[in-house]
Amino acid sequence: LIQLLQKKFRDISCFVPSRSFFDYVKLGQKRYWAIYKGLEPITEDELKRIAEWLDVSLEGIYEARQVELWQTTEN
Repeated sequence: LIQLLQKKFRDISCFVPSRSFFDYVKLGQKRYWAIYKGLEPITEDELKRIAEWLDVSLEGIYEARQVELWQTTEN
């Protein structure tokens, strides 16, 4: 989620989710903030809906996630 927000905003604190955002991406505020803080993993569907809302390509995000997976399995 953070990587996605960073693709859209230089300073991610500039993004303040609105009620229309939560309705569009079908997330509650508690779930959003749990994902944002890294307490819960984001699903592919949630990631796609947020990217669509922000009008951001997911290509870089998927590449970063694959690198993280490889680094995690190598340790």
